[in-house]
Amino acid sequence: MDVKAGTVDIYLAESKVAVDFIVDRIEEHWDKYYFQSTKDVLILNGDNGPENSSSRTQFIKRIVEFSAKANIEIILAYYPPYDSKYNPVERVWGRINQAI
Repeated sequence: MDVKAGTVDIYLAESKVAVDFIVDRIEEHWDKYYFQSTKDVLILNGDNGPENSSSRTQFIKRIVEFSAKANIEIILAYYPPYDSKYNPVERVWGRINQAI
């Protein structure tokens, strides 16, 4: 979800979402929208779930590698636990459920 632009891209996986899938999609999104030529900072808002937790070493390793490769600063920001009302992507899931 690009909060500034108000857009949402949905990526589907055939199996349980893993760290590599998440970071691969972040990289793909970065390249797809040509942010590399206009941005030098990426803020990732996470829900601190098991896949994107700041204590998950594989996630941190992949994010650091992406940061170095793209030559950008990445800021990891996490919503408080059990406060989904503050997370804008939760409203997206609500809209999708209404449409189904």
